[in-house]
Amino acid sequence: MRRKMNRAAKVIALLFVLMLTSGLFWGRADAASGKKTLVVYFSRTGTTKKAAEQIQKLTGADIVRLEARKKYPSDYDEMLEAAQKEQDSNARPKLASKITGFKKYDTILLGFPIWWGEQPMAINTFLESYDFSGKKVIPFCTSGGSGIADSVRSMKKICKTASFGTGLDVTNAGKSRLQKWLKSNGVSLAGASPEVTIKIRKKDVTKQTCSLTKGEKAALKVSVSGWSGGKNITYKSSDKKTVSVTSKGVVKAVKAGTAKIKVTVKNGKKSAASWVKIKVVKKSTAKPEQPEKQSYSG
Repeated sequence: MRRKMNRAAKVIALLFVLMLTSGLFWGRADAASGKKTLVVYFSRTGTTKKAAEQIQKLTGADIVRLEARKKYPSDYDEMLEAAQKEQDSNARPKLASKITGFKKYDTILLGFPIWWGEQPMAINTFLESYDFSGKKVIPFCTSGGSGIADSVRSMKKICKTASFGTGLDVTNAGKSRLQKWLKSNGVSLAGASPEVTIKIRKKDVTKQTCSLTKGEKAALKVSVSGWSGGKNITYKSSDKKTVSVTSKGVVKAVKAGTAKIKVTVKNGKKSAASWVKIKVVKKSTAKPEQPEKQSYSG
């Protein structure tokens, strides 16, 4: 009896350790979780913090708060004076902590307030403290009047290894505007269904019928809104004898008839699908009409 109890206790202890290390208790994101988007923000009064948390809820991304090791004055005017001194000296204030596992993220949503027309210098410290090679930075700010354009230009000069998405002043941005901005930057929304778009020769043929002449070939151009990272695309014809399709999405009109090409896109455990119908028509055998000869009298 005692042996059975000891064995049960060991199993419970092992399960507890597994739950801790997998982040089920603490909400910690692991590389295996598939999450590749990170919200990073700097906030003194809490305004940017509130915006960052709203963006985090919309995306389901991980979130980290940046804090300077040396605290800024609580008085607004004194804080602005300190911020101006940092800008004038091109300072790089030290950050209070480091972000672990930064390498696994490929999209960084970076938020900050606007101080004296630009991002706080702590943001510059962050941009110079990590390797941004191959990463996409999407800035957002809160502001009393200045826009985000100057900050984006400044950050591009500092962080040349990253690509930058379209920035947004989120001070008065509602949920629908934030969603539209995120989708335009290729950021997937939590719980949103991805949309697969199929094009042939730059024309959108998603869930439509496209006509091809017998023997003609055409390449399918596939894109998915709201997904970042690698994608695996597969193609399947409902009738290979009518329309064949290669693993790279090149269709060939084999004989007269109609066939549906199903396109499936997978990204980790997520998948989405769409289709296009290909109608194969025979080549025209009619001879083109000859234009009448006309005399020219000048």
